[in-house]
Formats: sequence, structure tokens, C-alpha cells
Amino acid sequence: MKKLNHIVLFQFKDSVTEEQIKHANLEFAALKDKISAIHSFEMGTNNSPEGIAHGYTHGYVLTFLSEADRDVYLMHPEHKAFQGIVDPLLAMPLAFDFWANL
Repeated sequence: MKKLNHIVLFQFKDSVTEEQIKHANLEFAALKDKISAIHSFEMGTNNSPEGIAHGYTHGYVLTFLSEADRDVYLMHPEHKAFQGIVDPLLAMPLAFDFWANL
């Protein structure tokens, strides 16, 4: 089965507390149960020893079975509400989508 991977990286502002990050992570993870178009969701913190994370500390991988599902997610009111929660906390977000070839 082909999967469309939606990679999201967050660099939080220096002023953001661990409690705010925890809340944002819980809200992000909850989207899996609120938006049926999300096939799977994973998240974690950077632990790469390479030193090239450019300040990104938290990573998220959402998978979709089609571009149409991804687009439903992007425009979904629950996703928009989550953006309202997390955007003020971020110094820099990054999103990158690709079809898994294997």
C-alpha cells in the first residue's frame, strides 16, 4: 500500500514552557481520533547526534492514503483549531510531504 507521508518539524520559541509543549503534543496527537483521513500518526523529539537539526526539536509523521485525504486534513476545522493553538508557540514550523517509494 502506498502512503503519503506528511512530515512536520517544530522549533518552539525560547519562551515556551515544557507544559505548553506537552499540551501542543497532546492536541496534535488527538487529531488522529478527530480526523478520519489520517491513516497514522507518530511523534518524537530529536535525538540525532549529527548536529544538523537547525533548532528543530519535535518531529511528527502523519500518513495518508491519498492526496485527497491529506487535503481533507489540511482544511479540516480541527486542524485549523490546532494551528491556532500551536502557531503562537512556534519560532519555525516546517512541513514536507512525499510518497513512500518502498
